[in-house]
Amino acid sequence: MKHKKIWIGTGIGLLVCGLVTASILQAQPGEKPFKTVTLEEKEFNESVLTSGHLESEEQQNVYMQPGGGEVERIFVKPGEKVKKGAPLVKFKSSGEVDIDQVKLEVERARVNLNQLNDQLREMQKGGSPAASPPAQNAEAGDGNPPPSSEKELRNQIHLANLEYKQAQEKLNQAQSQLADLTVRSEQVGTVIRVNSSQKTEEGAGPLITVANLKELKVSAEISEYDALKIKEDQRATVRSDALPDKEWSAQVTDVGLLPKEGKAGEGSQQVMYPVEISLNEKAPLKLGSRLMAEIILSAEKAPSLPSKAVIKGGKKDHVFVVKGKKAYKQSVKTGKSGNGHIEIVSGLKPGVKVIANPSADLKNGTEVTVQ
Repeated sequence: MKHKKIWIGTGIGLLVCGLVTASILQAQPGEKPFKTVTLEEKEFNESVLTSGHLESEEQQNVYMQPGGGEVERIFVKPGEKVKKGAPLVKFKSSGEVDIDQVKLEVERARVNLNQLNDQLREMQKGGSPAASPPAQNAEAGDGNPPPSSEKELRNQIHLANLEYKQAQEKLNQAQSQLADLTVRSEQVGTVIRVNSSQKTEEGAGPLITVANLKELKVSAEISEYDALKIKEDQRATVRSDALPDKEWSAQVTDVGLLPKEGKAGEGSQQVMYPVEISLNEKAPLKLGSRLMAEIILSAEKAPSLPSKAVIKGGKKDHVFVVKGKKAYKQSVKTGKSGNGHIEIVSGLKPGVKVIANPSADLKNGTEVTVQ
């Protein structure tokens, strides 16, 4: 019985000591120092958010020729860098142009003209003009005897000269037509697509795509309401979910005058307009990547605090200001917010120390230790 009373007394003593210790610790919340901040000028933006895909500013797509012409040769492969004018693909001739036959016509016209000029020189020397070879006369289609006078010979030379020029023009046209069968790069860029199948049907998409990977843009859409506020050259910030800690400066380069094709007149669906946003700096992203773009409509600086320093209330917001060694609750009027800061419209003077990250159990008038 005596031992039992000793144990009861000991338990009561420990309980009292615990309560006293807890009371002392509760009365000394300032043992953990608080960081403080003061009002700071920050830029707050009115902006429009949209999303789109990364594309090249300059892109050349090569499609199959109308009529289903076949591919004779592809000169490039994906990832290859090309210069302006470099051959990309050559299509097979449809057989409408026989370049060798046209060259033969030019040569015959040249020989005929040279022979007539020789005859003229011979006649001017006082000799008798030599007759044209039978084959040449047959080709010319006249079969006439040699000219009897210089005047007649000069007329034939004039006609032969016209025939030679016509044959040359025909050859130039034929060569140009054949040159059109080889498609060349219109720009310096990188080959990003090659459809190696030579049976690609017309309308099945690009056969080859060349893009300038140094000039990139975001192709996005904006609502009819936002399209009235967005203008060319407005600043923008581009972000990617793949690189959440990165952002790139950009600017609006084009706002569509007409709705996105297929977006207008579809019942209650919202009308959307295309917008292009060009990146001002290089981004390590793949074409086709989905990006978020924040288009800045207006920007102004205002006094602010970090958002964590402001405790949001029902009707009023407040902060904890430090006076002496104690923290006091101070009501403030807030405004815009963004980038981790919130505008302080009124209720706080410059230079007043505010607890940067108040704890949930911090009470008005509590003693605090600040860093």
